[in-house]
Amino acid sequence: ALQCLEDMRFLLHLSTTALLLSVVSGCEMHDSFDELNPDRLDIYGEDSRAEPYEFAETSVEFRAVQATAALVNFSGGAQPAGELRLYRGESLGREKSLCDGVRFEEQPVLSSCTGFLIGPDLLATAGHCVNESTCGNINIVFDYRLTSADDTSLDGEVLVFPADNVYTCIKVEAHDYVPGGSCSSDYAILRLDRPVTGRVPLQLSDATPSRGEAVFSVGHPSGLPTKVASDAIVRQSEGSTFRYELDLFAGNSGSPVLDAKGEVRGIHICGGQGDYTSDPAPWNPDFDLADGSCQVPTVCDEYCGSLGVAHDISALLPDIANLDTSL
Repeated sequence: ALQCLEDMRFLLHLSTTALLLSVVSGCEMHDSFDELNPDRLDIYGEDSRAEPYEFAETSVEFRAVQATAALVNFSGGAQPAGELRLYRGESLGREKSLCDGVRFEEQPVLSSCTGFLIGPDLLATAGHCVNESTCGNINIVFDYRLTSADDTSLDGEVLVFPADNVYTCIKVEAHDYVPGGSCSSDYAILRLDRPVTGRVPLQLSDATPSRGEAVFSVGHPSGLPTKVASDAIVRQSEGSTFRYELDLFAGNSGSPVLDAKGEVRGIHICGGQGDYTSDPAPWNPDFDLADGSCQVPTVCDEYCGSLGVAHDISALLPDIANLDTSL
């Protein structure tokens, strides 16, 4: 197999008043083009995305799931007086024109971004997902997920979420985002309309990541129900930067990236040069899996570095010590 020519970069910076959190990405080696097939739908190695019900309720992964929410625009439904009812909309397969057999193709696409609790009524997300003018137009929806392999609650024409799982943004406490920037600073801290009950905010780590340290992420890739992406380790740690691999997509913007203890190390804000493609091997004119008629998830194999595949980057979280997190 050929050696990756480029690693993806992520930033991590800690100070007494701010936490610079990073998500990094890299490339793995595969033995041949034969491994690029409709059953291999991920970006890095085997597709690590899993449903929350595959984890024990006492696991760090499941605790992170409970603290993670989908950001859903009001265009998908009216402001809830009680429960939130939203039209299911397109399936992932139809929206992305996916080839038959792609994982999650029948699941709904509902949300635009991801966020996670850092205080009783504070939610962290990516700055490009929300600002002061759009704050009031977003539903923050917890438990947009499947609870078992037989769960059909997301199959109907209308999806129903209990009022206790639905919150709104009433204020942007902190925000930083420059459109067209370098993805080095992109965060938002949202004040919710009320304290979130029955869920524990995630803890932010002040430890520098070490080479070989395991990391995982929770979020809504492509607007899908919650997925846990794991099977990644820190590949390199150099001062304020560290590198690793996770299977993240658009819609994961704002997702927490956590260590094995379940503490937040980064917030996902951007990356990749396209989540789906009709030509998964553009460097090889003799190999065209989809033949242009449908799409599959983009695979980062041993050639990804030579293609200059863009990387995933996380953002600076602001000085949360000065925010009023009390009830």
